[in-house]
Amino acid sequence: MCIMPLDPVQQTHTEIIEEGQPISADEVGRMYELYTKRLDECEGVTISGTTPQQVPNDIDRHFIDLAHQSDILSDILVLLDTQKQLLAKSFRVRPFLIKINQDELGLA
Repeated sequence: MCIMPLDPVQQTHTEIIEEGQPISADEVGRMYELYTKRLDECEGVTISGTTPQQVPNDIDRHFIDLAHQSDILSDILVLLDTQKQLLAKSFRVRPFLIKINQDELGLA
């Protein structure tokens, strides 16, 4: 969870990010299985948030690749909002839309 209180007077904000729970390898496998199984029912997917330490750091890229390889007639639209460490890797697989923070603009 990410909460961002804004201070309109000082024109600043504070980002409060709650660290997620650990994820087992079995849970990651089930996530891939469910994502793949349900993908053909989708017109688009949103991939967002911070990747937990136990999850492969290229999972965003794999999910985007799977969306592009879908059995439906055209690619599934992928909206991506990820942390800047993974952003550059994800550009290569061409998501439909990337939400970029101001401090991430230089990575493009």
